[in-house]
Amino acid sequence: MLAQATVGSAVFIAASALIEHTPTVWTLRLAGALAYQGALIAGFNFVANLWLLGRYRPSSLAGFFLTQPIFGVVIARSSPAIASPAISSWPAPPWPWASD
Repeated sequence: MLAQATVGSAVFIAASALIEHTPTVWTLRLAGALAYQGALIAGFNFVANLWLLGRYRPSSLAGFFLTQPIFGVVIARSSPAIASPAISSWPAPPWPWASD
């Protein structure tokens, strides 16, 4: 898993440097959001996955692990709080397909 995280992070940083042209403004709020996502969310899920793998056979969990991204997208798109554009204070992205 360490190799997967290392390669994934390297590819993400390289793609970000090539695609994103707006400089990132580092704030305390951004640092808190990254710490929350990295430590709490990823850490909790890592521990939960290890617990599941220790309790059940990996072959019986494969279907559950493979459907997690699908259900995450379905739940996020069906939630009015997440899918509503009215809650966003960010301006529209500068991509051609994002304009109205």
